[in-house]
Amino acid sequence: MSEKANKGGRPSRAPGERMTRLSVALRPRYREALELIARDRQTSLSQALEYLIAVGARQYMIEGVAVMDTVTQGDDAVSRIERLTWPDLPDPPAEARAKEEVEKLNQAVLAKFADSRGFRILQMQASLRRPEENYFVEVFEKAGHLLQATPASYDALLESCIEAYKQGISVDVVVETLERTREAVNEYQRKNKE
Repeated sequence: MSEKANKGGRPSRAPGERMTRLSVALRPRYREALELIARDRQTSLSQALEYLIAVGARQYMIEGVAVMDTVTQGDDAVSRIERLTWPDLPDPPAEARAKEEVEKLNQAVLAKFADSRGFRILQMQASLRRPEENYFVEVFEKAGHLLQATPASYDALLESCIEAYKQGISVDVVVETLERTREAVNEYQRKNKE
C-alpha cells in the first residue's frame, strides 16, 4: 500500500449524508492493527476504520448479497465517491460471487465423490487405513494424475490395487502398468484423430 500514491482520508459524502459517532471497545491487538493500517494509509484511526468497514462490507455476504449492496441499495454515486477516495478498495461482490460459485462447484464435486470408497480412503487419516488401503493411496500418489477424476476411476483403481496387494505385486509395478496403459490410450487417441 505504501508504494502507491494515496489520497488518504474519508470519501466525500453523498448528498444528504451525515456522519454519525460510534464508540467501540477493541482488544489491544486490534487497536494496534488499526493504528498500523492508519499509519500505512496516512489517515486517522476513524478513517482507517471506515476504510476497513467498507472493505468488509463489500466482502461479507448475507444470502448471496454483499452487505454494502444492501446498505447503498445500488446507489452508484456512493460507490463512485468511495472509488475516487480509495482507488485500492476491492470490488468483491463479483469476486465473492465467484468464490461462492467455486464453493458450490466444490460441494457438487464432493457430493459426486461422496459415495466413492476410493475417494473416502484418500481423505482418511493414514492411521485409520488398512494396509491394502495404504497401498492404494501410495499408488494414487504416484500415478493418480493418470486417471480421469471420476468416482468410478478411483473405485476401479482401488479394486485393482486391492487385488494387486493380495497377489503381492509391488506398487512400482502397478504404477508402471498404469503409465504404459495411459501411453497406449494416448497413442490410440492420436491415431484415431489422424
